[in-house]
Amino acid sequence: MTLIPVLDGENRIDLRCNKAVCVGRNYAEHAAELNNPVPTEPLLFIKPESALLAFAHDLPVERNHTVHYELELTLLIGHTLRGASAREAQNAILGVGLGLDLTRRELQAKLKEKGHPWEKAKAFDASGIITSPEARGEAPE
Repeated sequence: MTLIPVLDGENRIDLRCNKAVCVGRNYAEHAAELNNPVPTEPLLFIKPESALLAFAHDLPVERNHTVHYELELTLLIGHTLRGASAREAQNAILGVGLGLDLTRRELQAKLKEKGHPWEKAKAFDASGIITSPEARGEAPE
């Protein structure tokens, strides 16, 4: 089980984090670098619990593959959302942090070329390293 420490002022709460829902190709310049079209709708993919790792002093180093990284904004969502309005989604955000999205880029290119899913390149163990989110205050009106 992946526990992510959430900081709320002086209090620390360890919350279970069972997946990360990620948005791909949302940065147009990076998509262009990789010769990818920028989608008109969000391109979502999942990093499972085994991919998530709380940021710590000892981070695993991938030695068998070339790994690229991207710094991402992370949002801690407090409960399941389905068909939520923008306001409901905003109110569900408990905290904000940073994450490293690690990618085995060469493998991803091979998978894309064959039209296969990217999971092997994006969702491997410890491929989503995340900081402790800072609890956020009330959503503005």
